[in-house]
Amino acid sequence: MFTKRGNGYDRSPSTPKIQFETAPVLYACEIEEHYFGIKHRAFNEVQYENLKAVAFITRSMRDEISIIYGGNLEKYKDEVTNTLIASGNKLLKSKFAKSVTAWIYIGDDYVTNYNNDQEKALVELGRHIPTYHLIDVWKHLKNKFGEFSSVTKEKPVINAIHNRVPLKDIKNLNN
Repeated sequence: MFTKRGNGYDRSPSTPKIQFETAPVLYACEIEEHYFGIKHRAFNEVQYENLKAVAFITRSMRDEISIIYGGNLEKYKDEVTNTLIASGNKLLKSKFAKSVTAWIYIGDDYVTNYNNDQEKALVELGRHIPTYHLIDVWKHLKNKFGEFSSVTKEKPVINAIHNRVPLKDIKNLNN
């Protein structure tokens, strides 16, 4: 009958399986599908103009993350983040910020949570928010720009404002 995982019921059997570099779907649990007819739902198709001010959704980041990103989530997130910043787009901290133009899910989530967030966005912002998956955004940016922008991590130069001797100039420092 129903398969139980953790503290609750998991995905319905009709939900597509998780695959490497393939965006999952917003899924319905077995009970929601069986009793209420709620079905899984695909993420929106990525439109570049909606990536001007995005918020990352990190809810429901479970074991499936390692399958989707091949154990290298940071690579995908960094490539997308750096390319968006280099293109002049903004990364927002709040998914309900007035200027948000899209939500980017890193993992997956229940359709019910998605519907609740969209209803809240409609009340607070007066509009629905396009919802993408990080893998879809990654693929879209890869097709659009070819290569991803990288941010070089240089060591910061600290210019002291006091007339103190730098540690490197202290003789017998360990004495």
